[in-house]
Amino acid sequence: MDVSVVLPCLNEEKGVGGCIEKIQRVFRRDELNGEIIVVDNRCTDGTVKIVNSLNYDNVRIVSEPKRGYGSAYLAGLGAASGKFVIMGDADDTYDFNEIPKFLNYLGEGYDFVIGNRFGSKMEKNTMPWLHQYVGNPILSGLFRIFFSSKIRDVHCGMRGLRREAIDKLDLKTIGMEFASEMVIEAIRKNLRIKEFPITYHKRQGESKLNSFSDGWRHLRFMLMYAPDYLFLIPGVLFFLTGLLLIWLFRNNVVYGCFSMILGYQIISLGIFTKIYMKSLGLTKESKLINYLARVVKFETGIFIGVILIILSFLISRHEIFDLLVMNFNLASHSVIILALTIAVIGVQTMFSTFLISILLVERKKRGNNSRIMALN
Repeated sequence: MDVSVVLPCLNEEKGVGGCIEKIQRVFRRDELNGEIIVVDNRCTDGTVKIVNSLNYDNVRIVSEPKRGYGSAYLAGLGAASGKFVIMGDADDTYDFNEIPKFLNYLGEGYDFVIGNRFGSKMEKNTMPWLHQYVGNPILSGLFRIFFSSKIRDVHCGMRGLRREAIDKLDLKTIGMEFASEMVIEAIRKNLRIKEFPITYHKRQGESKLNSFSDGWRHLRFMLMYAPDYLFLIPGVLFFLTGLLLIWLFRNNVVYGCFSMILGYQIISLGIFTKIYMKSLGLTKESKLINYLARVVKFETGIFIGVILIILSFLISRHEIFDLLVMNFNLASHSVIILALTIAVIGVQTMFSTFLISILLVERKKRGNNSRIMALN
């Protein structure tokens, strides 16, 4: 089988018939040995009846009772038998006459080919203004920042993959975030990726998208794979903001100290997350994690924590207390709050290092197990 075209369907009676006919014409024109996998994602309209009425031998209906964009595609991709797999919606928005272009790029050695709806071929009034000028550009822009990608239209639904690439991706999500997961995994697994402009038409039938909830699901999923942007950068900003507030408002350092503690806790969570995700194989090599694996020991955290706690007690001593009040214009209660803040950070450092040590041990165990399995 040369190619499998997977069409996920949730009440697509207005578009599915036309899509199948267009794909069949492409198969005949280019003499392709192809099949069409129509995924019935619990349709309640005439979608299944229309597909059956076409009576094509190379069209198969796969039932997926669990609703969801990802669920439908996981079922369809699992049933596909072609050397190459083309993905596309059954609402007639994508031009299936462009299937040969996808196949040409896959034949050149690319593992994953994705269309770009914004490459000057989009028909007018095909996409809601909010999606076209706000949602998609922002999400795709954040994606490029988070994952150092050049893809301009991350959520384009028309895609092509080699059969072995699908197995390598090991996709799992069942909702709209499936679209993001596929591109993230393609980058993480170092697949050869190609993007090119495609035509995008006005859809047939009612849209199933929920602008805000689906957009949030995509953003949430991207942040899960980008702990630097979810934890470390905000944590550093909170910590530095705290230092600035302490310097500017020396008569009342409460807000500055609060911001410092909050920032330090968020940074700690970011480090925990990066180590845990690395141990599960969800992120690439990290210089920070490799450095921590080399130098961080429980004793290191104890030593640093004790130093900070001693420093907090020294600040409370009469001589240093008076020095800070007189020379740095700190209010007496501000010195006490500052000393307590340093003590809190010291205690948290000790316990955080202990948890990091545990996570690093687990990471090393997983790495050793992987090497043993590879040898066997």
